[in-house]
Amino acid sequence: MKKILMLFIATVCLVACSKGDEPNEQPEMSKEVRELWTTLNGKFSTTVDLANTESVWYTETITFKPYKELKKIMPPFTDQKGDIYAFGEVDIKDSRFISMSGVQRCYYSLYMRLGKPTISFYQFSDDNGDSWGREDCRNIEIIDASEFEMWPYGTSKPENVHIYTRK
Repeated sequence: MKKILMLFIATVCLVACSKGDEPNEQPEMSKEVRELWTTLNGKFSTTVDLANTESVWYTETITFKPYKELKKIMPPFTDQKGDIYAFGEVDIKDSRFISMSGVQRCYYSLYMRLGKPTISFYQFSDDNGDSWGREDCRNIEIIDASEFEMWPYGTSKPENVHIYTRK
């Protein structure tokens, strides 16, 4: 009987300890990231011109579908360290690639890198939701509720910025 009582007490202690040691699943969010998460909802589009011309090279339309709660994801190809959370899903329609691939389905994550807001897109397969594409990281700045600027991460803003407008 004494052995059973000791086993019961040890089990209760182990269960109590394991619940208290679990890390918080939701990361802390800066004010800028929270603003991005609430603003990026719906369809936004931009047009990219050919250099030194007024001819349109391509259009990119991004439809944001934010989650109510963050979802932990495990993308296979990323430069991010630590846990990665999806803030929602996007459909990216790029007119350069429609004939080859149609619309890209991606998770999107929002971060502060070097004091600036960034967004990363992780393409995933439609059948099981597993991420299989590389990370597409971009700088992003909100202009107002209907527009934002975005450009490739690691490049200069003036030469590479595109303005996305709500459709």
